[in-house]
Amino acid sequence: WLESKGIPDVLPELKQIETLWEADQYLPAVERMEQLIQNSSEQLLRIAAPDILKFLLTLDKENAAHFRRYNSKKLGEWYAHTESWEDKVEHRRTQFARWFGKLDADQLQRVTDSTALLANERGVYRQNNNAWTERMLSASLARNESILHAWLADPSIWWIPDYRAQRSANREQVLLTTQGIIETLSPRQQRKVSKRLKKWIRSLESVISPRNPSAAPAVH
Repeated sequence: WLESKGIPDVLPELKQIETLWEADQYLPAVERMEQLIQNSSEQLLRIAAPDILKFLLTLDKENAAHFRRYNSKKLGEWYAHTESWEDKVEHRRTQFARWFGKLDADQLQRVTDSTALLANERGVYRQNNNAWTERMLSASLARNESILHAWLADPSIWWIPDYRAQRSANREQVLLTTQGIIETLSPRQQRKVSKRLKKWIRSLESVISPRNPSAAPAVH
């Protein structure tokens, strides 16, 4: 599927994003990339859902207990950035540096100014994780195929209200920070993103080219 449809569908979008970036349309490029990632993730889940469903319908009580222990053990790692405001700021700085390269003092300050730790954020994220985990395990053990099918079609149906609200608030924070950093990108940072886009395009083309001679030539 990835070779025949997944990658061929993504490549034109990725090239359009590259075109926007090279035309100094940085924010539209970032917004389009965000949409591409979301669409691709949803498509991958749709493709994988039948196999995931089959697997979930085979779980027994021992499997469920093991998953609960694993989940409980990993929660601290997954949500370490919600332990404190300082942790969240450092996490955001690391994210943006990964995307755009080393941040200057002004950009670091923009991250700091636009990052807020939400009310009981650590607890809300943990509660949400536990909520969907228990519903998934309960439905699996009950062999409730229809409920699991609905969840795989839209995982957000099991989000708790506080998590849904905080997820939206955090997205707004990230968008605000992104806009601020894009306004101050240095030539070095602009080139870093451009090189990464070209690398992704070449990598994807290398996957499908042997089986698809008509694939577009690599971008240099």
